[in-house]
Amino acid sequence: PLAIVRADFYGVIQDLNHAALVMFNLAKERTIGQNVTIFMPQALRASHHHFLAAFREKIKVKPSYNSPIVNNDRAFGERILTTDTWDGRTLSITLGVRVIDETLVAYIRDRNTLVLGEEYRQAQIKNSFPPKLVRKYFSSAIPDSKEGLRVSITEKAVMSIDLVDSTAKFSECSAEEHFRIMNFFLSELDKIISTYQGVTIKHTGDGLLAIFDPIYKEKDFAKFAVLCASSCLVKAKELSQKPPMPPRPGEGDFFSSRIGVSTGNFVVAVVGRTEHLTDVDVIGKTVNIAARLQSATPPDTISIDTKTYQLARIGTTKGPLKGLFSEVKLEAPLRGTELTTLYRLVGNVLTTEIEEQISEKGTELAEEACRHEERLKSLRSAGA
Repeated sequence: PLAIVRADFYGVIQDLNHAALVMFNLAKERTIGQNVTIFMPQALRASHHHFLAAFREKIKVKPSYNSPIVNNDRAFGERILTTDTWDGRTLSITLGVRVIDETLVAYIRDRNTLVLGEEYRQAQIKNSFPPKLVRKYFSSAIPDSKEGLRVSITEKAVMSIDLVDSTAKFSECSAEEHFRIMNFFLSELDKIISTYQGVTIKHTGDGLLAIFDPIYKEKDFAKFAVLCASSCLVKAKELSQKPPMPPRPGEGDFFSSRIGVSTGNFVVAVVGRTEHLTDVDVIGKTVNIAARLQSATPPDTISIDTKTYQLARIGTTKGPLKGLFSEVKLEAPLRGTELTTLYRLVGNVLTTEIEEQISEKGTELAEEACRHEERLKSLRSAGA
């Protein structure tokens, strides 16, 4: 497939086709407005900025300027390059760029996928699925299923996050401003989720759904989920100190959020296919319970089910979670569920000291997981 990316002379991405999104495993709404250096290894980013600065000066003097890559006279000049993607893959690509209507249009081919049959099918499917789940469940081969790609996951956690009163907050915003604010907010939450070995499965406009099915310390998934939820609340509080727009009376903190966490069985699957979209979703009773817990939760707090509370060992652990949650008995089952008991974050318990402890725990976990991943890579290389 031919990936096409259109950017201005400063490298800011204006548009790109579906093939580019699949090749680099990106979401379009998270890519427009970013710099093309997101496609490049860190070591090349600074030099590319210098290249574009020189290019802008040359194109003023010589509109027909061309180079081994940039060439607006021929179809395109091509070079073979190697680049690393954000999800840890290395791509060998051919790159050509044309100057069209005062924009740079890049044509990219992934040389690794220029194959036929089963290898091509697996590469395409892997590109449509979260990389962490691919490494855990499809390290050897992709199952052949006419019903689509899916993974049945047993006894793991689902987290649902929602921005409080988002409709009212954005009622007077332009679509561009709304996008900019939510893109920034959700991107910050995505980083935290990744730190705790979670995977963001989908964004819901004013929130997200994530799962916790870690490779490293798999049995601690519930603790990771609750620590992550607490970290997300801390981040929302921090971001609200400098709100993107003045809060209106009675609205409270701009990034005030509700979070629900549930543990059980669920399915992560590619759901529906159109000519321009392959959508990954998480489905099952556990997802519904997490969403119900979230919707029934007061602003700036977290609700979790009994199973999550027990598996996270919140009542017995000596870590930063101890004493943070209290039992809540419901007069009637939570709407749409059979839950009559849940556990809720006690108000105002996230002191600065506890916030620091949670942050340190996240940093420690991320470093341990990184070392674990490196050991696995070494073992795979030794066995190859």
